[in-house]
Amino acid sequence: RPKKVLEIGSHIGSASVVIGTALKTNKYGLSYHLEPQYNFFEVLSNVIIEADLQDYSIPIQKYSTDPDLTKIIGNEIDLIFLDANHSYSYALKDIEISTKLLSKNGLVLLDDVGFPSSGNNDLENKGGVRKALIDFISENDSYTATFFDHPFWLNPCGLAILSKKPIN
Repeated sequence: RPKKVLEIGSHIGSASVVIGTALKTNKYGLSYHLEPQYNFFEVLSNVIIEADLQDYSIPIQKYSTDPDLTKIIGNEIDLIFLDANHSYSYALKDIEISTKLLSKNGLVLLDDVGFPSSGNNDLENKGGVRKALIDFISENDSYTATFFDHPFWLNPCGLAILSKKPIN
């Protein structure tokens, strides 16, 4: 039962509706959904209203790198769903931002980390979200990642869970 959820890269709101519906069912928590592109943001906002999730889901037209973001959402985010720009450098920056916002026992869920599809989605040809996550955890030994690849994950996009390592 997360108190605060952040979705980075909401697009037209498919995952936003799932997140908001879960919070509404729990009657607990608030989610923030970042979508910087105007046309997608308009669709996202309408989808949240049509799904009657306004009490649990707040669309925000900003990038994750916006310096005012923490003034709006604060920090201590319990669950972050990262599905934004799939290029290596953008993904790495979003991972770094996410870990700074994360609560003590929070989780970051990363979409599009499947092998080899993650690298195929990277316009920079540096390995995409998967390689960015691997590089991040190799440089930050207080974090660990679990990868769910196809066929365990039902599609080749894959998913990963990033969390802080427990302190022994």
